[in-house]
Amino acid sequence: MLGEVERAEQEKAAAAAKMQQQKQQQQQQQQQQQQQALRPLQLLSSPSCSATLTGHIGCVTSVAYHPDGSTLVSGSFEETIKLWDVASGRCSETFEGHDGSVWSVAISRDGRLMASGAWDHSVKLWDLESRECTATLCGHTEYVQCVAISPDGATVASASADTTIRLWDTRSGDCKATLEGHGSDVPCVDFSTDGALLASGSGDETLRIWDIRSPRSIAVLEGHGGTVSSVVFSADGAALLSGSWDKTIKVWDVKSWQCLRMLLGHTDWVRSVALTPGGHHAVSGSDDSTIKIWDWRGSGQCLATLEGHSLRVSDVDVNPDGKTVASGSSDKTIKLWRIAQ
Repeated sequence: MLGEVERAEQEKAAAAAKMQQQKQQQQQQQQQQQQQALRPLQLLSSPSCSATLTGHIGCVTSVAYHPDGSTLVSGSFEETIKLWDVASGRCSETFEGHDGSVWSVAISRDGRLMASGAWDHSVKLWDLESRECTATLCGHTEYVQCVAISPDGATVASASADTTIRLWDTRSGDCKATLEGHGSDVPCVDFSTDGALLASGSGDETLRIWDIRSPRSIAVLEGHGGTVSSVVFSADGAALLSGSWDKTIKVWDVKSWQCLRMLLGHTDWVRSVALTPGGHHAVSGSDDSTIKIWDWRGSGQCLATLEGHSLRVSDVDVNPDGKTVASGSSDKTIKLWRIAQ
C-alpha cells in the first residue's frame, strides 16, 4: 500500500514539474515574441509565395497560426479542419466532427486549445495535444460564422448568423452570456489585448464594442457602407481595424471610437484583416483574389499586393515571427507568403 502511495506522489510531482517546465517555455516564447514585436519588420521589396498547401476539397474559409509558428490550422467547406506543418507544407492531422462547413478556427495563446464554428450551428473545442474534441457547444439557432478565444483562454466568443454573440466558458462549456444588439448576421469578433473588450462586425453595417465584464454594448460604430466582415484590435490596444464589403478598411481610435482613416485599394469585398506582430503593418484579403500589405499607422498606403489565388481570399493570418502570411481561398488552397526578412 505504501508503495502505491509513493508511486502516486512521484507521478503527481512529475506531472507538476512537467507543467512548470511547459509554463516556463511558454513564458520564454511570449517574451521573445514581445521583443520581436517591438522591432518594425523590414518588408521585402518583392514579397512572394513560398508554398501552396493543397488537400482541402472545398473552399478554405479560415486559417490560424499556432503561437509557436511551426503549424497552421485551416477550416473548410468540406466539414474538416486540417493541421499543417509549415516547414514541409504537409497536412499532419485532419479533424472531423462538424456536420457542415467549418467557417472559423482559432487557437488559444498557449497553443493548447482550438475552437471551431460551423454550419451545424455548433462550436467545438479541441485539445491540440491529444487532438481530440473535448466539447460541443450548442445554443445558436443559425450557423456560426466566427470564433475568437480570449487572451487568458477562459472564454470563447462565437458570432452567428442568428444575429447574436455567445460567450462560452472553455472549462465548463457553459454559455456565460448572449450578446444581442446587431440587426443582422455577425461575421466577425475579436477580443482586445487585455480581454476586457470584444468588437463585433455585422451585416447591419455597424461595429459594436462590448464590455465583457458587464457584459453590455458600450459603443456602436457607423461608417461602413456594407457588411463588416473583419475586426482586429491593435497589439497596443489603441486602435481597432475593420474590413468591409464596401471594399475599404477603417481605422478606429479606441478612446473616442472615431474613425481615424480609411484604407483604399481593394476592388472587391474585404474579407479579412490581420496585423503583424506589434501592429506595424496590416494585411488584408479580398474577393478581388489579392492580399494587400498596408502602412496603416503612417502613410496609409498599400505597400505591396500579393497575387496568386485564382478566387477570393477568405482569410489571412500572420505568423508570430512576422515574416510569413498565410491566406486561405475559395480556390481550395492555402498559400504562404514570405513578406519580411
